[in-house]
Amino acid sequence: MVADAPRPVEWIGSTRADLRSFPEAVRGVVGYALYQAQIGLRHGDVKSLRASAAEGRSMAIDNVKIERGSGNVFADLGLPDADAHLLKAELVTRIDKIILQRGLKQVEAAKLLGLSQPDVSRLLRGNFSEYSMERLLRLLMALGRDVDIVIRESHSERPGRLTVEALDSA
Repeated sequence: MVADAPRPVEWIGSTRADLRSFPEAVRGVVGYALYQAQIGLRHGDVKSLRASAAEGRSMAIDNVKIERGSGNVFADLGLPDADAHLLKAELVTRIDKIILQRGLKQVEAAKLLGLSQPDVSRLLRGNFSEYSMERLLRLLMALGRDVDIVIRESHSERPGRLTVEALDSA
């Protein structure tokens, strides 16, 4: 995982249902922004909501249903193959962190990755549904990372799962 365990999403009122009505591509990008918040990062398109104390009090609503998320924001948003989408989000977050750590501009990163600058921008903003996991792994390799795939027996009755574990700081 990119961080420890992602913090759970708490859906307030109808927000989850409202977001599920959005087009799939939009749900993917929103899901990525929420995933980044879960792991303590801030998506580039997120803006802070600043309200005065008086406004904050007027925004408080009693008896609003709060529902804890499943642990996979992409499943919560009704995206098909949500587990794969979560894994892709982890890989893209790694790519983003490496680009930032190396101080690369998007144009420089694009040249290294064999992509256009607009493609890098879309990728890092969470529009990565058209990327296969293999392609994302190759992008990590282009950034100088070794990728090891480990297959081990599950220690419970549940089906196996996909996870990302980083041995470096990215």
